[in-house]
Amino acid sequence: MFIPWWSIRLSGMGTTELYPYLLDGPLSEVVGYKKSPQMELLSNIFIASIAICFLGSFLRNWLGRLCLSLSGLTIIFGCWRLLDRVEQVAGRFDVPIQGHGFASYQGFAYTEVWTQLHLGLYLMLIGAGLALIAAIFHNKINIKLF
Repeated sequence: MFIPWWSIRLSGMGTTELYPYLLDGPLSEVVGYKKSPQMELLSNIFIASIAICFLGSFLRNWLGRLCLSLSGLTIIFGCWRLLDRVEQVAGRFDVPIQGHGFASYQGFAYTEVWTQLHLGLYLMLIGAGLALIAAIFHNKINIKLF
């Protein structure tokens, strides 16, 4: 949650980084916000999913499996929605979601852009995959702490 998920750099401007809860950089002035209602909702969903995953790792039987599965699937859905939203907003300015290109504003004011997906997104997807794997093997592995 604290590592950027996506970044965009425009020629002549600094780099703007996207977190699930914040748009940090000079491009937030162009877009008109640092935090949208969708970002708040998505952040809360991610935090709840992480908490449910943690809880599910301590619960036994089907309830633990359910929590782990629900957490993993919810995180995958949230990542997909975040990327879809980035693609929608970037598409308005003809910006690629990953790589190098030229952005335009309604066919005017062309500028060179570089965009990149970052480690935060990949870590969240890996965590979701691990939660789903943990749900599969939840009843088969018993570790006694005390």
